Amino acid sequence: MRPILPGQTRPRHRNWRTSLIKEVPQLAVPVFLFLGRHDHTAPAELSEEFYAALQAPHKELIWFEESAHTPDLDEPERFQREVIKIGEAFCREEAMAAAGVAG
Repeated sequence: MRPILPGQTRPRHRNWRTSLIKEVPQLAVPVFLFLGRHDHTAPAELSEEFYAALQAPHKELIWFEESAHTPDLDEPERFQREVIKIGEAFCREEAMAAAGVAG
């Protein structure tokens, strides 16, 4: 398969053999999708469809406006802030639950 260059698009579903919507309809853990707005590897439409269909106790769609398929490399500072924010929020919820405090 040839790489997709900026400005090019891949025909929708051309080489996709698996449908995450069918294969992974639900997860029992929190889900965070980190998506680059300029990603041609995982098209936004497919990611949004999966997100909408997915059943999970908590889910978030986090867009990186200046990124392609690797927001951790394209926007490392923001990526790190988002991961820390998620970790802090879930650690706080765990601590409150352990202490018997409603959040």
